[in-house]
Amino acid sequence: MLASGLPETDSDTAVYIKNERAYLRSSAVLRILKDLGGAWKIMVAFLIIPPFIRDFIYRFIAHNRYRFFGKKDSCQI
Repeated sequence: MLASGLPETDSDTAVYIKNERAYLRSSAVLRILKDLGGAWKIMVAFLIIPPFIRDFIYRFIAHNRYRFFGKKDSCQI
């Protein structure tokens, strides 16, 4: 079991740990975007949406990411 409360075999969930607090799924993504700074910081406004709605959208995008963004053989960065 990880500090976030997720089993180690759960590799389909974004986890962001900051100041000894674990954020999961959409909360993790939004906190990461906030910490990236710049224009990404405005995305934190989506935290007002209830987590069950945000996480539904997160799971939908995660499940369909290759269809939306394509699949690459290597990292584009």
